[in-house]
Amino acid sequence: MAIGAILWAPLPPDDIQLGPAPGFGSCDLRRLGFAPNGDYLRLNDTSLNVVLFVPFGMVVGWLWRIRPRWRLLVVGALLPIGIEAWQSMLPILGRGCQSADILDNLLGLVIGVAAGIVLGRVVGRSREPSAQQPGA
Repeated sequence: MAIGAILWAPLPPDDIQLGPAPGFGSCDLRRLGFAPNGDYLRLNDTSLNVVLFVPFGMVVGWLWRIRPRWRLLVVGALLPIGIEAWQSMLPILGRGCQSADILDNLLGLVIGVAAGIVLGRVVGRSREPSAQQPGA
């Protein structure tokens, strides 16, 4: 479901144009670092780009002990680049490629992986039989 949401989110045309979208095959590289903290705390494109990748990151983190974890992590890291390339090649979507989106998506992936690893350990510990229970 997380990958489905990630692939669906860039499809609807962007009705609110704040400026002209970059031309076919080009990418807006104005932001190559983190956004101001306030942008992550408000509901906007920046925060939504982060939130979009958190569930997928959580799955990767949760499955961290399983062998294909590196493949999942590579797919997650390449997905934002592929989506932005796709958007730059399909001007009919009314969206453009932006380096900021890639960085925000990767931040969401990292947050999700960290949360998934922590959650997996907490749930794993709660399922272990304790020494005080009979039959443990």
